[in-house]
Amino acid sequence: MKAVCNASFSLRANVSVTFPEDAIDSAVAFVRKKFEVARTGEGWEQFQSLLNRAQQEKWFRFVNAPRSLDRLVEAWRGQFAYDPEPDLRKLRNSRPRTVWRTRHRNARQANC
Repeated sequence: MKAVCNASFSLRANVSVTFPEDAIDSAVAFVRKKFEVARTGEGWEQFQSLLNRAQQEKWFRFVNAPRSLDRLVEAWRGQFAYDPEPDLRKLRNSRPRTVWRTRHRNARQANC
């Protein structure tokens, strides 16, 4: 999952100088669980107990911990759940492409 990879890279890049590898692994595991709960909307109760334990960790300030399941799911939908395919289909099937080709062809003929 791209979001988890990005978060893992970001955590490692930002805190690797300050934190040992096992602490970074714990933070990455936390982020993986956070994104799993955000994507599925399931497991919030278990995640809350993990969240409460993680608050004592020094890396906690780097993981953007959610305040509620609703906010977590909303953030997931707004940032990571976007599927570009429908919009790309609209662009592919739109008229401006035809207009551009016509203008381009006319410009080429004028320059010959």
